[in-house]
Order: sequence, then structure tokens, then C-alpha cells
Amino acid sequence: MRFLDTNTGAFVERDPKETKYAILSHTWGQHEQTYTELREIQKRYPPSGQHLEPGARGPQCLLSSCPHATLSSSVSSHPFSDANKGSSSPHDPTSSTGQNAFAGGQFTSTNAEEQRLDRPLRELWPFSLLIFALLGYFHISPSPGSPGAALTSRDSRMPRPSIWDDRDLSPKIREACRVAREAGYDYLWIDSCCIDKTSSSELSEAINSMYLWYGIAKECYAYLADVPPGEDPRSADSRFRLSRWFTRGWTLQELISPHRLQFLSKDWEVIGTKATLVDLVEEITTVPREALLHLESLDDFSVAQRLSWAAARETTRVEDRAYSLLGIFDINIPTLYGEGERAFRRLQEEIVRRVPDQSLFAWKRLYTDIGQGQDLVQCPSLQNATKLVCVEERQRLSLFSSDLEPFSEGGRIRVVSHDDILHRLRLSDFAPTQYTFTTHGIQTQLPLIPVAHCLPRSMVEYDPNDAARWYLAILGCEHEDHPGALLGRVVYVPPSKSGVEYLHCGYMHVAPLPTRGDRIYWPELFPLWPATLERCRAHIELKTVYLSHPERARTQPASARRQPHETIDLMLRRKTRDALLAQGYTADLRRPDEGRPTTHHLTLSSDDYIITIEYQHRLEDDGLRLTVEALVKASRSALESVRRIEADPEAVSWSDHALWGFWWNESLDIKEVAFTLAPKELTVRLGLIWAAPSHYFTCVDIVTGGEADEHDIMAKSVGSEGGALANHDEALLVTLDPNSTVERLEA
Repeated sequence: MRFLDTNTGAFVERDPKETKYAILSHTWGQHEQTYTELREIQKRYPPSGQHLEPGARGPQCLLSSCPHATLSSSVSSHPFSDANKGSSSPHDPTSSTGQNAFAGGQFTSTNAEEQRLDRPLRELWPFSLLIFALLGYFHISPSPGSPGAALTSRDSRMPRPSIWDDRDLSPKIREACRVAREAGYDYLWIDSCCIDKTSSSELSEAINSMYLWYGIAKECYAYLADVPPGEDPRSADSRFRLSRWFTRGWTLQELISPHRLQFLSKDWEVIGTKATLVDLVEEITTVPREALLHLESLDDFSVAQRLSWAAARETTRVEDRAYSLLGIFDINIPTLYGEGERAFRRLQEEIVRRVPDQSLFAWKRLYTDIGQGQDLVQCPSLQNATKLVCVEERQRLSLFSSDLEPFSEGGRIRVVSHDDILHRLRLSDFAPTQYTFTTHGIQTQLPLIPVAHCLPRSMVEYDPNDAARWYLAILGCEHEDHPGALLGRVVYVPPSKSGVEYLHCGYMHVAPLPTRGDRIYWPELFPLWPATLERCRAHIELKTVYLSHPERARTQPASARRQPHETIDLMLRRKTRDALLAQGYTADLRRPDEGRPTTHHLTLSSDDYIITIEYQHRLEDDGLRLTVEALVKASRSALESVRRIEADPEAVSWSDHALWGFWWNESLDIKEVAFTLAPKELTVRLGLIWAAPSHYFTCVDIVTGGEADEHDIMAKSVGSEGGALANHDEALLVTLDPNSTVERLEA
């Protein structure tokens, strides 16, 4: 490990486990002095004790031009040389037998000729000493043979230049070393300058070792550059509470790992210690004091809890949101800058390999309008709901979260042991959950309860027979507000003919708002009290499912969804055309022309039916507000007649905006138009998916229902949120079947 010597400012390599050292925790400014930059400054100052190069000559060389041979003495005859101590050479200035004598600071000679030659030399000598002193002070290294060469040797008595006076040295490094030095520490580690970041291997080693390094340091100094001296950190509006240091990703482990930590203000004065301010730090960071003071092991806190501590913190690089948590979970993984959000996925995969804790999957919102021990079917807000719709997560399909933000509510989730789960579920064949990495994704087995058997059936607007694809996955964790209730996660398993069934995340749309708790009306998690588990016990299924690989990284910047539309160009995917063709429909999409520049026409033709959809769009607020209207018409050939029977046209519409910093939605609500045209019932399902600025995919699905009366001709439109469908034959009030022709833009 590379340290800074707090006395010389030089780098030294030492074993951290055998070294008494201090360590600095700080937030990075616009420019932090790097290893390379500090190394260049260090080169200006030779290490203490460095000897002259062989052949270097001392200050007496100034006298070499004197014709008197005795003045060209060796360096040992210099009056300031340690070699003179105890010497009695012929040229020793203290010797009475030498030709020259040095008494009272002046040379004396035994004959008049030598005295005549010595007089100018005596007059020049004080000026020579002044020159030598200035050379030493400014650290001008004389060349061999020059008068000041000997003064650069270890034996010189002249003042030596110091790296601490170098104006190019970072004030942060200078002051941090001063504080550590005055506290008795010879060695200090600072991440910004002690890591050679040009070496990827050294950087990766440092990142994987950093939690340990902070933990075994004798002292950690947390430098809060935005906190003025002298203020009371406990005051309600203190700068300490608002310090940037508490918002950065890397400082979480730098707060938890050290046993001794001092907070320093902007002028390097002590504010307090982690121990004396632990209640305030706990309030600011939500990290329990048991973790801050090492009263309990980090392994005693659930995965969801630990991730919640970092949920609101920020890092400059997206990968560092994961890398800064390696020590929190005692995990080592290679660092791959450039992988983006996949770094967090890799961290989660390592967690499931090593930590038997399913709170990793308990992210986002919890349904709280439930009493202690209450069965879900007895919850008033569920019994009185006018809308209870299962909706698939469109941006987070996997059971693994794509980022830290969804864990912000996880601070009160506790892990439940496998033995306790067995006792509550009474499943004798339920082995500890394993995760097997395959080419299809991660294979695992989870206990699932069909949603149709958990919630009040009379209030759910879907066909219960088809709702078996929607489940509550029973997780081995509970919320501290509902101790004794396992958490059920809303999930969706698409049908599969291959036997590889993927588990996708969803949520429940509850309306109107619950009357108690946090009034969450789109929860992902439900407390499952023993009353619910007992009622649904016969329907609990141990299902083998797959957690899909992470989606391909986006090639389009996220800011694209904030850009205004110039016009609207609707597109029909080839897969959608092929799926419609498999249903017997030929699709023809006509784009706008000069006469109608805001109108698209889509015609779907089969042997029996013709469906036409006229899309008209309108842009307002400089392209930041969009409205699309679709007029749907359907007709069929009359039985035993050449005429056609037409249903009344019906219109649906969508609206979206990117005003006030909002983004365009990735997909707009699914809309339905249901026609009854004897002898069949038709339901046309329409949607729009954002593809790029000014471009949308139009999504179309046609569902053919049962027989209808030949004279019963009508149409009705149903608007639904999140992809919910109408309540009639073959129409689930859930998100659209992934095998249907309605498709999402996968980014």
C-alpha cells in the first residue's frame, strides 16, 4: 500500500497491517492532485540524507584560482566540515605548524607575500558564504566543480528547502499531512493521490481493498470542506447536516468502516467524532448506530437495509454506485469502467451467490393499508376498490433492480431465516433457495400464490381463470411495521411453450386511494399475514422460474426522451405485421401526405373483416406536448350478400408531454375498441411506444370473441391504464400478453 510520509511528503510502500497510519475521507473537488502530479512535485526535493554524486567538490573550489598551492585544499580543510574535528593535517586551520593558519575567522600567513595574496581573499570570503547560503535556500543544485556543490551534501548546515513550502502542492494534501503529523502519525493515505489511476490493476486492487484499509487505519479524518468552523453541528440549519460529504457514494463505507473517525471543518478544526455525534449521524444518514459503532456486524443487517443507506447517494461514475458498496457486502469483483448499470447487476448477482437474503428483491412500494394479522381479502381499501389492476413494470422487468433508487424504502425490511419460512409455509419439500446461472438466465425456485386467490375476487376486473399468470412471490423477509408477515412481490410469468418461464416484476394499481398507511395505490409488495397464507395454502406453488439476463445497454442517450418532437412519424414493426398476418390480417400503413401532414392511415384486411384506423396528431408548446387521436372503423361482409355491415366508428386518444423537465413516456396507455359484428365479437387493442424523438411504434392486437347476433351491431371503447384490458371473453385486465402483437421498445 502506498502511503505519504507526513514528514518528508514522499511516497513510501508499506504493509498496511503492520503500519500505524491515518487515512483521509473527503469529497473530490473539480481538480484533485493526482499521483502523477504529486510525483512531479516530489522530484524537486531529493530524499532526506541523499549524498552528493561522486566527484562533487566543495565551496573551497572558489579558491582554486589562487596561485598559492596550499589554498587548493581538499574538502576536509573547510572550516564547516565535520572532517576537521580532531584532524591535524598540514593544512588544518587550527594547526600552528601549517603554512596557513585560521584564527578568529580569518586566514593568517607566515610570510609577507602570502599575506599580500590573502588580503583580497579575506575580503571576498563573506560574499562567498552569502552566495552559498542563498543557493541552499532556493535549492539551486550547483553543478560539479561550482562553489556551492558541497553545500548540497548531507553534511551541509545550510537550510534545506521543503516540499511543504511548494506553492504547487495541493493545500488539502499539505494540511491533511500536517494534521496527521501533529497527531503523531508518520503515514497518511489519501485516495486521490496515493492511487496511480493510470494502472487499471492498481485501481481495481485499491477499490476492492478500500473498506479494509479504512477499517484498519488508526484514525480517519473526514474533511467536510463546506462546513465552517465554530458552528453547532446539532442546530437545525447547520451546514454539518447539509454537508456534501453525507451525499456521496464512496463516503458511506468511509463512514462505517473506521473505528475512530474525526469530522474536520473547512479550516481543519475538529467538529466532533463519530462516537460523540453518532445520534446526529444516524439521523442524517439513516445508518443505525449499531452499524456505525460496530456494535453489530454488517451481516446482521438485511441486504435491503444496506442498499437503502446508499439509495440517495451519488457518484460521478455510474459504475461507482456498485463498486463503492463492495466492502459493505464483503464482496470482491473486477472493476470494469464502461459497463454502466451492469456493474450494479453484477454486484447483485454476487450477493445472491453468497448471501441467503431475499430482501434483495423487496424493492419499491409496500401496501400498508392493512391491520395487524389481517387477511388481504379483509382490507377495506381492497374490498372497496373500483380498480384493482395488475400492471407489468416496463422499465424494470427483472427481479433484480436496475439501480439503487428503488431501495430507498428498504431500511425497515428484515430478513427471515429459512427455518422460519418453512414453519410459516409448512412446505416440507421447500429446500433453501439456490440460484443456478444458465444461458437462459438465473434459474431458481420460488413459492408463488396466484393473485386471484389472494385478493378480493369480486373487485378484480379480469377473468380469474386467466389471471393465474399473475402471482405474489413469497419472499423470505418482512417489514418491521408488520412483524410476522412475509412479503409477497407482485410478479408475472408469461406463458412459455419451451418450459423456460421467466419471472417479471409488476405492481398493483389500486383505486381509489387507501384510507390508511402511506396511501400507496400502486404497490409492488403486500404483507402476507398467517391468515392469508392459511387461506391460500392449497394454492401455494413451488415454481421453477428464470431471472432474465440484463437488457442490452441503451445506445440512445436518456436525454433523447426530453427532446421536443418536430413532427410525428408512426411505424409498424415487422414482428407486428407478421403476427397480424398469422391472424389473417394484412397491414397497410400510409404515412402523411402534403394534403394531410398530420394524419396516418392503418388498414387491416382479412377475408371477413376490414378495420381502418385513422391517427391524427397535434403538437403544442414548441413540440413538448403531444395529442394523438385514433378513429377506428370496422366492417364485415353481410351473410349471403355483397354489401358490407359497418359498426359505428369509435375514437380513442392519448396525450403526453415533456414539459417542466419531464420525459416522454416510453409507452402510452393501451386503448381498446370492442365491436360486435355478427357472427363474431372483435376487440381492437391499440398502443403507442416511444421509439426516438418524433418517432413512435404503433401497436395493434385483434382479439376475436364468441358468437354474436347478426343484428347486434355496436361499438364501445374502453380506456385503460398500464395496459389493462376490458372485462369480457378472452380479454384479461392485465398487461398485454407478451406473445401478442403489442410490443414494447426494448432499450
